[in-house]
Amino acid sequence: MLRDIFYTSQRNLYDLFKIGICGHQVDSAGFRRIIDEVGGSGISESDCDLAFKLVSINNKITFDQFEKRFKSEVPNGLEFETKVVRQVREWMFRSNLSSELAFDGLCRSVACFHTKRLNRAQFHRAMASCEVGLSAAKTDSLFAALASEA
Repeated sequence: MLRDIFYTSQRNLYDLFKIGICGHQVDSAGFRRIIDEVGGSGISESDCDLAFKLVSINNKITFDQFEKRFKSEVPNGLEFETKVVRQVREWMFRSNLSSELAFDGLCRSVACFHTKRLNRAQFHRAMASCEVGLSAAKTDSLFAALASEA
């Protein structure tokens, strides 16, 4: 979840790391500053502390550790076809949806049924609300692929 929040902030990981830096590392208070800065206000203090404990070593995070834990992998080529498209197809199969019904459902979920057009932010919200299960980076890749076809 944090990886997706960081990705959708459209800032690089080093800039995010600098928000919470203390010396050459980030401590738990700095980690909370990063989350607050990117709009993670829906993340409770206890969840933030738990996430920090999971990714830190000796209650500190270096940039290398931060980057390793929170880098979003953007699929391309064959990986895109096998991972992203397959995951969308599985969601459609589980939901018993044709391509048209799936798109209508996405549009309905963000109140765009009449226009049948979704911008990037609406597409992200629709994919999340319909519980397709793609990460923010994969959702972005799918949006870019679909937008280039239009």
